[in-house]
Amino acid sequence: ITSIKFFAYEPNTFFVNTSLAFFSKLLALDNKIHILTLLISFVCSISLSFVYFPLRERHEALFSLLLGIFCNMSLYDTLQQAYLTAFKAKETVRKDILGYMFAQVKSKKIDLQKDLWDDEVIQMIKKEIKTRQESITYATSAGKLEDIALDTEKIHILEAFLPKQFTAEELSTLIHTTIAELGLTDLQKQRGQLIWALMKSYSTQIDGKLLNECIEKFI
Repeated sequence: ITSIKFFAYEPNTFFVNTSLAFFSKLLALDNKIHILTLLISFVCSISLSFVYFPLRERHEALFSLLLGIFCNMSLYDTLQQAYLTAFKAKETVRKDILGYMFAQVKSKKIDLQKDLWDDEVIQMIKKEIKTRQESITYATSAGKLEDIALDTEKIHILEAFLPKQFTAEELSTLIHTTIAELGLTDLQKQRGQLIWALMKSYSTQIDGKLLNECIEKFI
């Protein structure tokens, strides 16, 4: 479902990420049936590119696919490619939000004088989403329907670049498991230890506000 959503927003990048996932899984499989199924899926994705893209853009799409196979594109590169695609397609809202987001990430990269890890870029995207959500809250109280619609669209665009986020139910299960693994008995005093353990392993998939809400149910 996440892949389909991402394909709808950014088809070129979808093929890049699909190729990376394909080869990673292929190397890990030893079951011939699974390998055959994966090969068929991969061929179908290439065929889809010929259906989706106009003739003039097919070379670009397939080049992106091959680039994804041989070069592990970072989220920074993916964000840049998405912005350039939106710019060329003259998609105003996508161009504006992705251009702004890419400028923020690039600025931090320059300030730190190093390439950013995907986790760092994800945290910046999540921070921007939170800012947009706060803007929606203010716009709702002011009855600014156009602003609400615009920020909602921008949030959907940015969310396509995030890994799947845990639902409340999934997060509660994870909390329960982590409490048992760490042997925690008093979350009033050991709350910080629990949060540290969860964020250490799943920081890019956890919404901080939702995490605190779920933890409250265990206290």
